[in-house]
Amino acid sequence: GKVNQACDYLRNDEELLVKPGIVATLVTLYNYLEDTKSAAQVLNEAVDRLYNLDRTKG
Repeated sequence: GKVNQACDYLRNDEELLVKPGIVATLVTLYNYLEDTKSAAQVLNEAVDRLYNLDRTKG
């Protein structure tokens, strides 16, 4: 449905996936869908991206 489409759209934009609000929205949407595996994956990927961004800056 529409919630799945929203998740797909947000997950396909790499620039959005470093924004805390987008990550939180995705986690909330996946929790609504009772897809805890995808919610956890979004969080893990966000942490990895932010960690890698930090390492390239400093």
